[in-house]
Amino acid sequence: NISLGIGVLLPNPFFFACNVVKVYWRISLRVIQLSLDISYEAVNRDYEMSTEGPSDRIHSQQRITKTYEDLRKHIITNHVALTAINNNMKSQHTDIRQNLQDRHSDMERNIGTEINEARNALGQSIV
Repeated sequence: NISLGIGVLLPNPFFFACNVVKVYWRISLRVIQLSLDISYEAVNRDYEMSTEGPSDRIHSQQRITKTYEDLRKHIITNHVALTAINNNMKSQHTDIRQNLQDRHSDMERNIGTEINEARNALGQSIV
């Protein structure tokens, strides 16, 4: 501080100027740091988007595991369902085949009976 001799103290102008420059540099450095942080985040985000990052590897592994488990369940369910369908088809085929054989046998009997009756009727009309 500079004394004017009358008891009034004036602040040191160099000290004041130094403090102004110090504040200016702090603000300037914060602005530079903020711009560098933004630049880093932009570049990092672009890199992460173009490559598979660590979090994507974890998520990929989880998706692969879930897909495998779902496929195993699906295979088991399909095996049970297709086995049931196969058994039902065999059963229906056997039933339909038996029904057709019975109908065929009935038709043969009926045709044979009709032929015999027709022969008897022709034989009686001739005699």
